[in-house]
Amino acid sequence: SREQSGESMPIGVALVLIGVGTAWAARRQGGELVAQLAGVSSLVIALLVLIGRAYSAKPLYELAGTLPARPGAALGCALLALALLLGRPEYALSRVLAARTLGADHLRRALPALLAVPLATGLLTLAGLRADWYGVSVAFALFTLLAMLALALLGAASARRIDTIAGERAALEGLFRRTFDNAFVGVARLDPEGRWQQMNARLAEIVGWPLEELVGRNFAEITHPEDLPLDHELIASFARGEVESQQLEKRYVAKQGHIVWVDLIVSAEREPDGAIASLIAVVRDISARKRAERARDEFFAVASHELRSPLHVLGGWLSVLRHESDSAQRARALAVAERSAGLLNRLIGDLLDASRIASGKFEIEREAVDLEEVLQAVVTAFQPLADSREVALVLELLPEQAPFVSGDPERLEQVVRNLVDNALKFTEPGGRIHVQLARAGDRVSIAVSDTGQGIAPELLPRVFQRLTQGERRPRGARRGLGLGLWIVRHLVELHSGGVEARSEGEGRGSTFVVTLPEIPIPQRLTPLVPDGESDALDGVHVLLVKPDRTAAEALALAFEAADASVAWTRSCEEALDQARQRPPRLLVADLDLEHADWEEWLRGLRAAAPGPLAAIALSAGDHAAGRRRARAAGFDAFLGRPVDPGRLVATAHGLVEGRHRVLVVDDEPDAADSLAILLARHGFEVERAYGVATALAAAARFEPHAVITDLRLGAEDGVALARELRTRKPGPRCIVAVSGRAEEELGAEGAVFDGFAGKPVELDRLVALLRSRS
Repeated sequence: SREQSGESMPIGVALVLIGVGTAWAARRQGGELVAQLAGVSSLVIALLVLIGRAYSAKPLYELAGTLPARPGAALGCALLALALLLGRPEYALSRVLAARTLGADHLRRALPALLAVPLATGLLTLAGLRADWYGVSVAFALFTLLAMLALALLGAASARRIDTIAGERAALEGLFRRTFDNAFVGVARLDPEGRWQQMNARLAEIVGWPLEELVGRNFAEITHPEDLPLDHELIASFARGEVESQQLEKRYVAKQGHIVWVDLIVSAEREPDGAIASLIAVVRDISARKRAERARDEFFAVASHELRSPLHVLGGWLSVLRHESDSAQRARALAVAERSAGLLNRLIGDLLDASRIASGKFEIEREAVDLEEVLQAVVTAFQPLADSREVALVLELLPEQAPFVSGDPERLEQVVRNLVDNALKFTEPGGRIHVQLARAGDRVSIAVSDTGQGIAPELLPRVFQRLTQGERRPRGARRGLGLGLWIVRHLVELHSGGVEARSEGEGRGSTFVVTLPEIPIPQRLTPLVPDGESDALDGVHVLLVKPDRTAAEALALAFEAADASVAWTRSCEEALDQARQRPPRLLVADLDLEHADWEEWLRGLRAAAPGPLAAIALSAGDHAAGRRRARAAGFDAFLGRPVDPGRLVATAHGLVEGRHRVLVVDDEPDAADSLAILLARHGFEVERAYGVATALAAAARFEPHAVITDLRLGAEDGVALARELRTRKPGPRCIVAVSGRAEEELGAEGAVFDGFAGKPVELDRLVALLRSRS
């Protein structure tokens, strides 16, 4: 053992000295190459010893024929040399083995085979030679052949792997190229001086320059001058190594001269020594967002001004009203204050509607709507304002039967109101606004034309877009929010209709035309606004449930003016206590109050009431949703806030008294339909029939308070119809005859009737007769 140790000692000491010297060289500046050469030398010596032992070649593992090196020492020395080489992989020869490249990876995979194959081939050849199977010449030939075969197999395996890697690389490069070319954002590579080297088509599209003109151009040449100092500071920060990536917003100047806002992310690619190799820029177009932000800021400024203007007018005239004793001035102050409050209500309503439209939560509820009634209501409401501005407001209706459409009457009224308001805004004193109703096939049109400023040709295609406003307007006209026509378009589309704007240019007026699909006249006509011309609220006890005392007092005054008594509570719990003390006949509740179960609460109130309890719900939210909530809870009617006190009282009249139900019978459908429509506009609920049989069936179903019948129903007799109705229980309270003859000519036939109306019918006399008899 001692002899063996002594024999292996020289080479062990030598290799340890080589390792120590190599480590020392690696720690000194500039000694990396010495360390690499020493490590390679140690590895070669160790491999020679190992191969010499494997082949029994003494010259390779003996020193001067003596002191043979042991395999263990040689193997340890080889491992030490490998550790030394791989310990500093960034230098010289070891970089080939340790680099993260395709070639280095392939070399590392092939290296075991490169070492093992020649050794195995040599051992096999040597074994045959020692067994005396062949001579030295044959041994060399056989060694060469086996080595060639082994290396060929290794080359084939290497080629296959290279092909696989090349395919994967080509696929990745194709994916990268497609991603680069088709990216939603712009991507570019710039040299350290800021010149564009590579970029995708999207970047050229964003910055507004042709792709070929950008290559080689410095980014500063297309940057807005005000943004250049920030860009230069960023480049300097990259050069100093202070940042690796930075995000900023900046402006480019397109070739056509317009400004392009972008969101820019810049990253630096560096050389091993830390110098900038290139800059990678990812560019996103934010021009639309910047325009939206600018439009938003302008909109808020306009909205603030538009809301403050009527508030200023309202405050001033309320002060006049407080201190003025002259009745004419007080009447004027009240009128101006009322108009200002109405304008505020419309402005706030437009803001809320715009929010619901933008969020996709805008809905309508459909019913049969008399368009003539809608137009008359709007024109009547705007007539005082038009008169004060010296603008003629003219309504032209159809000479034939009034058209009906399916939709929400409040929203259709809003459409016409916005169009008339827009026309008033742009029409000078002395001008004219014409509201016309017409038919075109199975559709009905509403045209609102004016002699005002007109619409500029460049503005006409986008007049229905949000926040679009004309620059010119008459002196003193308010600017508006730029939402009215956008809301009109949305409302009309919800009603399955269309709207268009026409104008021959500035100063030549404009026309807005709304078209809607017409529907047949419904069998039963319900008035848009219930009839309020009765004493139905005399002595009726009303319970108001509203948290706001001031608003409750305004509604209470309206009810007290109709001779009703009113109690007020702030909450639903207080309302239950009030109802137990004095049961109400009519309930008016604000649905915007926080309450868990409106249906259960209303059921409890009705259970405690000795008689019927009519209930009206109010809400300032979305009217369609509020109407559904009210219906689900069991309310009899719904009104949106802010509520018109007159409309509230009229609705209460209809619920407490019940609408007068009238049956119109005539063998001429046009005559029956037109009279039914006119009566509905006066607050009556109307059905119509065109013969005796259909009239009797309708009377059994409808149970009318009054019947209006023509005396000659074709081959049938109106007198016979009246006699048959008299025998029914319950029967109508009033039967009115309509005839072209004079009342005196009826003779005994007239005794079965409660009233008479000659042709053509005088509507006011007929309405008065119905109210007095039914």
